Amino acid sequence: GAKRLVFHARGESGGEEVSFSFGLIGPEKKYFDTAKRSLNKVKLTKDWQRFEIKLDDLKSSENLTRIKTGFVWTVAGSGQPIVFYLDDVRWE
Repeated sequence: GAKRLVFHARGESGGEEVSFSFGLIGPEKKYFDTAKRSLNKVKLTKDWQRFEIKLDDLKSSENLTRIKTGFVWTVAGSGQPIVFYLDDVRWE
């Protein structure tokens, strides 16, 4: 019954670029994620921001019955550390 994945994030300095997603395990695996979505290359600010991954556009072949990878973040290597903060990650 979830309608969205919601979370708050901010960067330590501002300008940090982070991608957020769920559902990484593909159908080639025995126990795969039955849906996946992402927010790619989000530029964070120093202030807390609310982000939302909506789930109201699921295809007929997708559902939320088996989400094994519930929340993921990735960053691209930039030759220096990236510091960012997450809070209040939840499925609503």
